[in-house]
Amino acid sequence: MRRSTRTVSILCLVLLVAFFAGCAKKKTVQLEMTRETVIIEPIIESMSIDPSGRLDTRERGKTIQVTMVGDPGLQATFDIEGGAKGQAMRETEPGVYTGSFQVARGQQGDLRLVGHLVDPPSGASQEYRSQAPLALWVSQVVGCTPEMIREFDTKLQNATILFGFDHWELTDEHKAKIQQSKKIFDAYPLCTVFIVGYSDDVGRPEYNMTLSQRRTVMTGTYVLSLGVPETRLSEFFFGEEYPVDSADTPEARTKNRRVEFRSFNPHKR
Repeated sequence: MRRSTRTVSILCLVLLVAFFAGCAKKKTVQLEMTRETVIIEPIIESMSIDPSGRLDTRERGKTIQVTMVGDPGLQATFDIEGGAKGQAMRETEPGVYTGSFQVARGQQGDLRLVGHLVDPPSGASQEYRSQAPLALWVSQVVGCTPEMIREFDTKLQNATILFGFDHWELTDEHKAKIQQSKKIFDAYPLCTVFIVGYSDDVGRPEYNMTLSQRRTVMTGTYVLSLGVPETRLSEFFFGEEYPVDSADTPEARTKNRRVEFRSFNPHKR
């Protein structure tokens, strides 16, 4: 009886050990998760250049302004087909990007641009090709001929501006007269406009030279403000030299305090 009891006890112990061993086994489960990312490409609405169309490069080069409109807050660049790549643009206002490039004097051919708008975090990008090229050409027009110079100079004889004593500022009357003279300038677009300043003989010659310079510069600055190209203007000043009236009278000195418009330098040395 004792032996039988011991046998049963040993069997129960073996079963319990086997049960707990089975419970202690670990089971590994692998879970896979996927996430779908949607990348939205930027949108470019338009791209323009200024000047556009046709550009004469005979006289000098030009800075070309590029404007691109699209989604805001992104990275913008443009390429010149067959030329520079990755030209930077900056966002001047939300969604408006601007940049520029130089056209050299005498350059010819058609220029086409390609704009790029990129979202750096996602890498999404959009490309936009300009619809019309900028046509660069060199005009073959001959400059201001001797006949044109003579005609131009004759019409400028009544455009002289007279200044008060020790004055160089432009009055409203002066400005109105210059505006009228611009019509003559525009009629001879290939001819240079010479702006030549003088003074009377009162005071030291050095001061009078400075006074005539101030009158010339003030006049030239106003002419520029009217839209006359700087390349058409040439400025000179001669102080009290070359009076139109050498008499020792107030009337003569009034005539000498002047700025003349000419088609050539009348005192070329």
